[in-house]
Amino acid sequence: MPQIAAQGPADQILRHVLNRSGLLQDDDAIQFIHRTFQDYLAAKELRESDSLDELLRHASEQDWEDVIRLVIGHCGRAETARVVTDLVAQGDAASGWKRWKLHMLAALSASEAASLDEEVRAEVAHRVRALVPPQSVNETAEMAKLGPEVLPLLPGPDDLTEEQQVHVLNTMSKIGSIKALPLVARYAQQPSATLRQAIVAAWPEYAAEPYARDVLARMKLTDLSFVGSQSEALLLLCRIPGVRQLEVDPTHLPSPDLDTISAIPELRELRFTRRPTGQGLKRLPAANKSIARLSVNSIRWNPEGLAAWTGLRGLAVWQRVPMPALFDELVRLPQLRALQIPISSPAAALDSLPPLPWVRSLTLPEVAEAGELGELARVFPSLTHLSIHLKAIASRTIDLTPLRNHPGLRVEVR
Repeated sequence: MPQIAAQGPADQILRHVLNRSGLLQDDDAIQFIHRTFQDYLAAKELRESDSLDELLRHASEQDWEDVIRLVIGHCGRAETARVVTDLVAQGDAASGWKRWKLHMLAALSASEAASLDEEVRAEVAHRVRALVPPQSVNETAEMAKLGPEVLPLLPGPDDLTEEQQVHVLNTMSKIGSIKALPLVARYAQQPSATLRQAIVAAWPEYAAEPYARDVLARMKLTDLSFVGSQSEALLLLCRIPGVRQLEVDPTHLPSPDLDTISAIPELRELRFTRRPTGQGLKRLPAANKSIARLSVNSIRWNPEGLAAWTGLRGLAVWQRVPMPALFDELVRLPQLRALQIPISSPAAALDSLPPLPWVRSLTLPEVAEAGELGELARVFPSLTHLSIHLKAIASRTIDLTPLRNHPGLRVEVR
Protein backbone atom coordinates (compact mmCIF):
# COMPACT_ATOMS: atom_id res chain seq x y z
CA MET A 1 0.00 0.00 0.00
CA PRO A 2 2.16 2.85 -1.29
CA GLN A 3 0.00 5.58 0.30
CA ILE A 4 0.73 4.14 3.79
CA ALA A 5 4.42 3.47 3.11
CA ALA A 6 4.80 7.11 2.14
CA GLN A 7 3.83 8.16 5.69
CA GLY A 8 7.06 6.87 7.22
CA PRO A 9 8.83 3.73 8.47
CA ALA A 10 6.85 0.74 9.70
CA ASP A 11 7.51 1.26 13.42
CA GLN A 12 6.33 4.88 13.18
CA ILE A 13 3.14 3.86 11.38
CA LEU A 14 2.50 1.11 13.95
CA ARG A 15 2.93 3.56 16.81
CA HIS A 16 0.54 5.98 15.11
CA VAL A 17 -2.09 3.23 14.75
CA LEU A 18 -1.70 2.22 18.40
CA ASN A 19 -2.07 5.79 19.63
CA ARG A 20 -5.05 6.66 17.43
CA SER A 21 -7.12 3.47 17.48
CA GLY A 22 -8.07 3.47 21.16
CA LEU A 23 -8.58 -0.30 20.83
CA LEU A 24 -5.05 -1.70 20.81
CA GLN A 25 -2.16 -1.73 23.26
CA ASP A 26 1.46 -2.82 23.09
CA ASP A 27 2.25 -4.98 26.11
CA ASP A 28 5.00 -7.30 24.82
CA ALA A 29 2.51 -8.13 22.06
CA ILE A 30 -0.11 -6.16 20.14
CA GLN A 31 -3.51 -6.93 21.68
CA PHE A 32 -6.95 -5.45 22.24
CA ILE A 33 -7.35 -3.22 25.29
CA HIS A 34 -10.66 -4.91 26.07
CA ARG A 35 -11.26 -8.58 25.46
CA THR A 36 -14.77 -7.93 24.14
CA PHE A 37 -13.31 -6.76 20.83
CA GLN A 38 -11.34 -9.99 20.53
CA ASP A 39 -14.39 -12.08 21.43
CA TYR A 40 -16.58 -10.22 18.95
CA LEU A 41 -14.17 -10.75 16.06
CA ALA A 42 -13.68 -14.40 17.04
CA ALA A 43 -17.44 -14.95 17.03
CA LYS A 44 -17.76 -13.27 13.63
CA GLU A 45 -14.98 -15.38 12.14
CA LEU A 46 -16.29 -18.67 13.56
CA ARG A 47 -19.73 -18.07 12.10
CA GLU A 48 -18.48 -16.88 8.71
CA SER A 49 -16.15 -19.87 8.43
CA ASP A 50 -18.99 -22.27 9.29
CA SER A 51 -17.19 -23.34 12.48
CA LEU A 52 -20.12 -23.26 14.90
CA ASP A 53 -19.57 -26.91 15.81
CA GLU A 54 -16.00 -26.11 16.81
CA LEU A 55 -17.25 -23.21 18.92
CA LEU A 56 -19.90 -25.33 20.65
CA ARG A 57 -17.30 -27.91 21.64
CA HIS A 58 -15.97 -25.25 24.02
CA ALA A 59 -19.39 -24.37 25.48
CA SER A 60 -18.52 -25.57 28.99
CA GLU A 61 -15.32 -23.50 29.11
CA GLN A 62 -15.70 -20.13 30.80
CA ASP A 63 -13.35 -18.33 28.39
CA TRP A 64 -15.68 -19.14 25.51
CA GLU A 65 -19.00 -18.08 27.06
CA ASP A 66 -18.91 -14.51 25.75
CA VAL A 67 -17.92 -15.70 22.28
CA ILE A 68 -20.95 -17.99 22.19
CA ARG A 69 -23.27 -15.19 23.29
CA LEU A 70 -21.77 -12.80 20.75
CA VAL A 71 -22.03 -15.28 17.90
CA ILE A 72 -25.83 -15.14 18.20
CA GLY A 73 -25.73 -11.61 16.80
CA HIS A 74 -24.10 -12.92 13.63
CA CYS A 75 -26.43 -15.89 13.18
CA GLY A 76 -29.61 -16.27 11.20
CA ARG A 77 -32.74 -17.89 12.59
CA ALA A 78 -31.74 -21.47 11.75
CA GLU A 79 -28.19 -21.06 13.06
CA THR A 80 -29.45 -19.47 16.28
CA ALA A 81 -31.80 -22.40 16.86
CA ARG A 82 -28.90 -24.77 16.19
CA VAL A 83 -26.66 -23.07 18.78
CA VAL A 84 -29.34 -22.82 21.48
CA THR A 85 -30.59 -26.39 20.93
CA ASP A 86 -27.04 -27.74 21.14
CA LEU A 87 -26.46 -25.87 24.43
CA VAL A 88 -29.68 -27.29 25.87
CA ALA A 89 -28.65 -30.80 24.84
CA GLN A 90 -25.18 -30.41 26.36
CA GLY A 91 -26.74 -29.20 29.59
CA ASP A 92 -29.15 -32.15 29.67
CA ALA A 93 -26.19 -34.51 29.40
CA ALA A 94 -24.22 -32.78 32.17
CA SER A 95 -24.75 -32.60 35.93
CA GLY A 96 -24.20 -30.24 38.84
CA TRP A 97 -22.81 -26.76 38.25
CA LYS A 98 -21.82 -27.62 34.67
CA ARG A 99 -25.45 -28.45 33.85
CA TRP A 100 -26.59 -25.23 35.50
CA LYS A 101 -24.10 -23.12 33.55
CA LEU A 102 -24.89 -24.70 30.17
CA HIS A 103 -28.63 -24.26 30.57
CA MET A 104 -28.09 -20.69 31.71
CA LEU A 105 -25.85 -20.06 28.69
CA ALA A 106 -28.62 -21.43 26.47
CA ALA A 107 -31.07 -19.03 28.11
CA LEU A 108 -28.73 -16.06 27.74
CA SER A 109 -28.16 -16.89 24.09
CA ALA A 110 -31.90 -17.24 23.48
CA SER A 111 -32.59 -13.90 25.18
CA GLU A 112 -30.19 -12.15 22.80
CA ALA A 113 -31.58 -13.75 19.65
CA ALA A 114 -33.42 -11.44 17.26
CA SER A 115 -35.58 -14.37 16.14
CA LEU A 116 -35.96 -17.87 17.49
CA ASP A 117 -38.56 -20.58 17.03
CA GLU A 118 -41.12 -20.61 19.83
CA GLU A 119 -40.57 -24.33 20.35
CA VAL A 120 -36.91 -23.69 21.12
CA ARG A 121 -37.79 -20.81 23.47
CA ALA A 122 -40.23 -23.08 25.28
CA GLU A 123 -37.52 -25.72 25.77
CA VAL A 124 -35.18 -23.08 27.18
CA ALA A 125 -37.88 -21.73 29.53
CA HIS A 126 -38.49 -25.27 30.78
CA ARG A 127 -34.79 -25.61 31.65
CA VAL A 128 -34.70 -22.22 33.39
CA ARG A 129 -37.67 -23.16 35.59
CA ALA A 130 -35.57 -26.06 36.83
CA LEU A 131 -32.83 -23.59 37.83
CA VAL A 132 -35.01 -21.49 40.13
CA PRO A 133 -34.88 -20.48 42.84
CA PRO A 134 -31.20 -19.49 42.69
CA GLN A 135 -29.26 -21.11 45.53
CA SER A 136 -26.21 -18.86 45.84
CA VAL A 137 -24.84 -15.39 45.20
CA ASN A 138 -23.21 -16.65 41.99
CA GLU A 139 -26.45 -18.14 40.71
CA THR A 140 -28.28 -14.91 41.57
CA ALA A 141 -25.80 -12.85 39.53
CA GLU A 142 -25.98 -15.23 36.56
CA MET A 143 -29.77 -15.40 36.55
CA ALA A 144 -30.09 -11.61 36.72
CA LYS A 145 -28.24 -11.40 33.40
CA LEU A 146 -31.41 -12.71 31.75
CA GLY A 147 -33.07 -9.41 32.55
CA PRO A 148 -36.85 -8.89 32.78
CA GLU A 149 -37.46 -12.03 30.70
CA VAL A 150 -36.71 -14.22 33.73
CA LEU A 151 -39.23 -12.50 36.00
CA PRO A 152 -42.24 -14.65 34.99
CA LEU A 153 -40.17 -17.76 35.79
CA LEU A 154 -39.26 -16.72 39.34
CA PRO A 155 -41.26 -18.41 42.12
CA GLY A 156 -43.36 -16.75 44.79
CA PRO A 157 -42.15 -16.76 48.40
CA ASP A 158 -44.31 -19.65 49.61
CA ASP A 159 -42.50 -22.91 50.34
CA LEU A 160 -39.06 -21.29 50.01
CA THR A 161 -36.51 -21.04 52.78
CA GLU A 162 -35.55 -17.58 53.99
CA GLU A 163 -32.20 -17.90 52.19
CA GLN A 164 -33.92 -18.83 48.93
CA GLN A 165 -36.33 -15.92 49.32
CA VAL A 166 -33.42 -13.51 49.69
CA HIS A 167 -31.70 -14.94 46.60
CA VAL A 168 -34.86 -14.50 44.51
CA LEU A 169 -35.29 -10.98 45.84
CA ASN A 170 -31.67 -10.12 45.00
CA THR A 171 -32.16 -11.47 41.48
CA MET A 172 -35.08 -9.10 40.99
CA SER A 173 -33.13 -6.21 42.52
CA LYS A 174 -30.19 -6.71 40.16
CA ILE A 175 -32.63 -6.52 37.27
CA GLY A 176 -34.33 -3.46 38.77
CA SER A 177 -37.36 -3.56 36.49
CA ILE A 178 -40.69 -2.04 37.46
CA LYS A 179 -42.21 -5.29 36.16
CA ALA A 180 -40.82 -7.03 39.24
CA LEU A 181 -42.79 -4.92 41.72
CA PRO A 182 -45.89 -7.17 41.99
CA LEU A 183 -43.68 -10.12 42.94
CA VAL A 184 -41.51 -8.00 45.27
CA ALA A 185 -44.73 -6.87 46.97
CA ARG A 186 -45.65 -10.52 47.62
CA TYR A 187 -42.26 -11.13 49.22
CA ALA A 188 -42.76 -7.99 51.32
CA GLN A 189 -45.67 -9.64 53.12
CA GLN A 190 -43.45 -12.38 54.56
CA PRO A 191 -42.78 -12.30 58.32
CA SER A 192 -38.97 -12.61 58.04
CA ALA A 193 -37.28 -9.40 59.25
CA THR A 194 -34.14 -10.37 57.31
CA LEU A 195 -36.10 -10.58 54.07
CA ARG A 196 -38.05 -7.40 54.72
CA GLN A 197 -34.84 -5.50 55.57
CA ALA A 198 -33.39 -6.69 52.25
CA ILE A 199 -36.48 -5.33 50.50
CA VAL A 200 -35.95 -1.95 52.15
CA ALA A 201 -32.26 -2.00 51.19
CA ALA A 202 -33.18 -2.74 47.55
CA TRP A 203 -35.12 0.51 47.15
CA PRO A 204 -32.29 2.39 45.32
CA GLU A 205 -32.26 -0.32 42.60
CA TYR A 206 -35.77 0.64 41.43
CA ALA A 207 -37.66 3.74 40.40
CA ALA A 208 -38.15 5.41 43.78
CA GLU A 209 -41.80 6.49 43.68
CA PRO A 210 -43.40 3.28 42.33
CA TYR A 211 -41.36 1.17 44.75
CA ALA A 212 -42.40 3.36 47.69
CA ARG A 213 -46.06 3.27 46.66
CA ASP A 214 -46.45 -0.36 45.59
CA VAL A 215 -44.02 -2.11 47.96
CA LEU A 216 -42.86 -0.12 50.97
CA ALA A 217 -46.17 1.54 51.84
CA ARG A 218 -47.86 -1.88 52.02
CA MET A 219 -45.44 -3.76 54.28
CA LYS A 220 -44.53 -3.85 57.96
CA LEU A 221 -41.68 -1.41 58.55
CA THR A 222 -41.71 -0.69 62.27
CA ASP A 223 -38.78 -3.03 63.01
CA LEU A 224 -36.67 -2.04 59.97
CA SER A 225 -34.07 0.63 59.25
CA PHE A 226 -33.92 2.91 56.21
CA VAL A 227 -30.89 4.61 54.69
CA GLY A 228 -31.70 8.02 53.22
CA SER A 229 -29.05 8.82 50.64
CA GLN A 230 -31.17 10.70 48.09
CA SER A 231 -33.41 13.73 48.37
CA GLU A 232 -36.29 11.98 46.61
CA ALA A 233 -36.21 9.14 49.12
CA LEU A 234 -36.46 11.53 52.09
CA LEU A 235 -39.48 13.21 50.54
CA LEU A 236 -41.18 9.87 49.92
CA LEU A 237 -40.51 8.65 53.46
CA CYS A 238 -42.88 11.33 54.72
CA ARG A 239 -45.72 9.47 52.98
CA ILE A 240 -44.81 5.91 54.04
CA PRO A 241 -46.42 4.76 57.29
CA GLY A 242 -44.43 2.89 59.91
CA VAL A 243 -40.94 4.32 59.27
CA ARG A 244 -39.25 4.22 62.69
CA GLN A 245 -35.48 4.09 62.01
CA LEU A 246 -33.47 6.19 59.56
CA GLU A 247 -29.76 6.58 58.79
CA VAL A 248 -28.64 9.60 56.77
CA ASP A 249 -25.30 10.74 55.35
CA PRO A 250 -26.02 14.47 54.89
CA THR A 251 -22.79 15.28 53.05
CA HIS A 252 -24.42 15.78 49.64
CA LEU A 253 -27.97 16.57 50.73
CA PRO A 254 -29.07 20.23 50.73
CA SER A 255 -30.42 21.63 53.99
CA PRO A 256 -34.02 22.05 52.74
CA ASP A 257 -34.15 18.34 51.91
CA LEU A 258 -32.79 17.42 55.33
CA ASP A 259 -35.55 19.50 56.87
CA THR A 260 -38.10 17.07 55.43
CA ILE A 261 -36.99 14.65 58.17
CA SER A 262 -39.15 16.69 60.52
CA ALA A 263 -42.24 15.54 58.56
CA ILE A 264 -41.67 11.77 58.95
CA PRO A 265 -44.45 11.26 61.49
CA GLU A 266 -43.53 7.97 63.20
CA LEU A 267 -39.73 8.28 63.19
CA ARG A 268 -38.18 7.21 66.50
CA GLU A 269 -34.46 6.75 65.79
CA LEU A 270 -32.26 8.93 63.57
CA ARG A 271 -28.55 8.37 62.85
CA PHE A 272 -26.44 10.96 61.03
CA THR A 273 -23.37 9.22 59.59
CA ARG A 274 -20.51 10.34 57.42
CA ARG A 275 -18.19 8.81 54.86
CA PRO A 276 -14.52 8.36 55.85
CA THR A 277 -13.57 11.41 53.78
CA GLY A 278 -16.68 13.45 54.58
CA GLN A 279 -17.39 15.89 57.39
CA GLY A 280 -20.98 14.88 57.99
CA LEU A 281 -23.71 17.03 59.51
CA LYS A 282 -23.01 20.74 59.94
CA ARG A 283 -26.26 21.84 61.49
CA LEU A 284 -29.33 20.04 62.72
CA PRO A 285 -32.33 20.02 60.40
CA ALA A 286 -35.72 21.18 61.57
CA ALA A 287 -36.68 19.31 64.73
CA ASN A 288 -38.71 16.12 64.61
CA LYS A 289 -40.25 15.86 68.07
CA SER A 290 -41.23 12.21 67.62
CA ILE A 291 -37.56 11.12 67.57
CA ALA A 292 -36.46 9.50 70.82
CA ARG A 293 -32.89 8.48 69.89
CA LEU A 294 -30.43 10.63 67.93
CA SER A 295 -26.88 9.71 66.88
CA VAL A 296 -24.51 12.25 65.29
CA ASN A 297 -21.16 11.35 63.70
CA SER A 298 -19.84 14.65 62.37
CA ILE A 299 -16.53 16.47 62.49
CA ARG A 300 -17.95 20.01 62.52
CA TRP A 301 -21.39 19.66 64.01
CA ASN A 302 -22.96 22.74 65.57
CA PRO A 303 -25.41 21.52 68.26
CA GLU A 304 -27.43 24.74 68.11
CA GLY A 305 -31.13 23.92 67.94
CA LEU A 306 -30.86 20.56 69.69
CA ALA A 307 -33.12 21.75 72.49
CA ALA A 308 -36.02 21.87 70.03
CA TRP A 309 -35.88 18.05 69.74
CA THR A 310 -38.06 17.70 72.80
CA GLY A 311 -38.80 13.99 72.31
CA LEU A 312 -35.17 12.93 72.79
CA ARG A 313 -34.47 10.33 75.43
CA GLY A 314 -31.10 9.18 74.06
CA LEU A 315 -28.27 11.11 72.35
CA ALA A 316 -24.98 9.71 71.03
CA VAL A 317 -22.27 12.11 69.86
CA TRP A 318 -19.33 10.41 68.12
CA GLN A 319 -16.95 13.27 67.26
CA ARG A 320 -15.58 16.13 69.36
CA VAL A 321 -17.93 19.06 69.85
CA PRO A 322 -17.55 22.11 72.13
CA MET A 323 -18.97 20.92 75.44
CA PRO A 324 -20.27 24.36 76.59
CA ALA A 325 -22.31 24.71 73.36
CA LEU A 326 -23.63 21.18 73.70
CA PHE A 327 -24.60 21.61 77.36
CA ASP A 328 -26.38 24.88 76.57
CA GLU A 329 -28.80 22.69 74.63
CA LEU A 330 -28.84 19.67 76.96
CA VAL A 331 -29.97 21.67 79.99
CA ARG A 332 -33.23 22.28 78.10
CA LEU A 333 -33.87 18.58 77.47
CA PRO A 334 -35.06 17.29 80.87
CA GLN A 335 -36.52 14.15 79.29
CA LEU A 336 -33.05 12.96 78.17
CA ARG A 337 -32.05 9.75 79.94
CA ALA A 338 -29.06 8.33 77.99
CA LEU A 339 -26.05 10.29 76.74
CA GLN A 340 -22.81 9.49 74.92
CA ILE A 341 -20.15 12.19 74.63
CA PRO A 342 -16.55 11.88 73.32
CA ILE A 343 -14.31 13.41 75.97
CA SER A 344 -10.73 12.36 76.65
CA SER A 345 -10.57 13.72 80.21
CA PRO A 346 -13.80 13.97 82.24
CA ALA A 347 -12.22 16.30 84.81
CA ALA A 348 -11.16 18.85 82.21
CA ALA A 349 -14.08 18.54 79.79
CA LEU A 350 -16.85 18.75 82.42
CA ASP A 351 -15.32 21.50 84.53
CA SER A 352 -17.87 24.26 85.30
CA LEU A 353 -20.58 22.72 83.12
CA PRO A 354 -24.14 22.71 84.49
CA PRO A 355 -25.48 19.47 86.01
CA LEU A 356 -27.84 17.15 84.12
CA PRO A 357 -29.65 15.38 86.97
CA TRP A 358 -32.08 13.62 84.64
CA VAL A 359 -29.41 11.61 82.79
CA ARG A 360 -29.33 8.00 84.02
CA SER A 361 -26.90 6.37 81.55
CA LEU A 362 -23.59 7.87 80.40
CA THR A 363 -21.12 6.47 77.85
CA LEU A 364 -17.63 7.93 77.38
CA PRO A 365 -16.25 6.22 74.22
CA GLU A 366 -12.68 7.58 74.06
CA VAL A 367 -11.23 8.39 77.47
CA ALA A 368 -7.46 8.93 77.42
CA GLU A 369 -7.17 10.06 81.05
CA ALA A 370 -9.87 9.06 83.52
CA GLY A 371 -8.28 11.15 86.25
CA GLU A 372 -10.42 12.43 89.10
CA LEU A 373 -14.15 11.80 88.63
CA GLY A 374 -15.47 14.47 90.96
CA GLU A 375 -16.71 16.67 88.10
CA LEU A 376 -18.44 13.69 86.50
CA ALA A 377 -20.19 12.91 89.78
CA ARG A 378 -21.32 16.56 90.09
CA VAL A 379 -22.61 16.92 86.51
CA PHE A 380 -24.36 13.56 86.50
CA PRO A 381 -25.66 13.02 90.05
CA SER A 382 -28.35 10.48 89.13
CA LEU A 383 -26.38 7.97 87.09
CA THR A 384 -27.34 4.30 87.30
CA HIS A 385 -25.05 3.16 84.47
CA LEU A 386 -21.60 4.43 83.46
CA SER A 387 -19.58 2.98 80.57
CA ILE A 388 -15.97 4.13 80.14
CA HIS A 389 -14.03 3.07 77.04
CA LEU A 390 -10.33 3.64 77.66
CA LYS A 391 -7.87 4.37 74.88
CA ALA A 392 -4.77 2.19 74.71
CA ILE A 393 -2.63 4.93 76.27
CA ALA A 394 -4.91 5.37 79.27
CA SER A 395 -4.19 3.98 82.73
CA ARG A 396 -6.29 0.91 83.51
CA THR A 397 -6.76 2.04 87.11
CA ILE A 398 -9.73 4.31 87.85
CA ASP A 399 -10.64 5.79 91.23
CA LEU A 400 -14.43 5.44 91.56
CA THR A 401 -14.57 6.92 95.06
CA PRO A 402 -16.28 10.17 93.92
CA LEU A 403 -19.20 8.05 92.69
CA ARG A 404 -19.86 6.39 96.05
CA ASN A 405 -23.03 8.47 96.57
CA HIS A 406 -24.66 7.11 93.38
CA PRO A 407 -26.81 4.26 94.74
CA GLY A 408 -27.21 1.29 92.41
CA LEU A 409 -24.62 2.62 89.95
CA ARG A 410 -23.25 -0.02 87.58
CA VAL A 411 -19.83 0.83 86.10
CA GLU A 412 -18.40 -0.79 82.99
CA VAL A 413 -14.79 -0.18 81.96
CA ARG A 414 -13.43 -1.39 78.62
